[in-house]
Amino acid sequence: MTARRIAAAVGWAGAAAVAVRGAGGSYRLLQSLRWLSQARNGHAAGQTRRRHVLIVVPLLREQRLIQPTTAYLTAMAERWGPASVVLATTEREHVEREVVAQRLPELAAALRRRRTGCWLTARFGGALPSDELIRLAGVSGDHATDYPTVVRAAFDATPSTPDLAAKLAATSDRVFHHHATDPAATMVHQINGAVAAELERLGAQGVAPAEVWIAVYNADSRPHPHTLDALTAVPADARVIQQSALFTVETSRSGLSGVLCDGAALLQSRWTLAREIPRLRAQARQARSARRPLNNGGVPVHRF
Repeated sequence: MTARRIAAAVGWAGAAAVAVRGAGGSYRLLQSLRWLSQARNGHAAGQTRRRHVLIVVPLLREQRLIQPTTAYLTAMAERWGPASVVLATTEREHVEREVVAQRLPELAAALRRRRTGCWLTARFGGALPSDELIRLAGVSGDHATDYPTVVRAAFDATPSTPDLAAKLAATSDRVFHHHATDPAATMVHQINGAVAAELERLGAQGVAPAEVWIAVYNADSRPHPHTLDALTAVPADARVIQQSALFTVETSRSGLSGVLCDGAALLQSRWTLAREIPRLRAQARQARSARRPLNNGGVPVHRF
């Protein structure tokens, strides 16, 4: 067999494997969609009482998203009833802000040449919020502009996420703010500290930890408005619930960057439907059939 034939055989074998994998993924995707449709229409209420839900959002440099995200989650909490939105910030943001300030001259120099918003956000994403960088891109390339002054003014006018979180918590009896004072605190420290403080607060009101659900979402999360309503169909002994995500929110970007973002979102959504949900459903079936936990410390895990 010649080298050309060997190469062709390898190529066809690879193409066949990709085709089979793609067809299998598409089949599982359709299965997931059918299961989700049946679950949405067929869930009967499994719990008559509603536990208190803590919707925890760890935040770091989320000035652009914190207000709309808090408003969205607060509306979801109000629909449920006994629920709170917990904003968890970190001192790390203030420390990194001082470091970022040293890059402002570099940003000002970059603005002297015509720049796109995509280029600026990729290069200086930690210096200013993305919407502010996109605005600066629109006025870049003007050699008569005093860009050091413009950049410094934009930096000074940008409040920190902890400051914004504190203001949001001060204007709502359903929103609470907890700040990790350790500059080295990671996301898990933010979450654990905020949850511990909230459980203590609720305990003082007579709400036991066993009566509390803890939901954790990122700042860009937009869970379905009826997400918490699905908890009424969860068995009373459930302690952990895994919620899969789809990436279907339209972006405001246009051109090549918008196409790339939409393509990445569709690819991630397909992975969730074709791989993640089928795998987790299989694990749940195995756990139920064995009537024992799958190396998870004895915690019943349920899907919805």
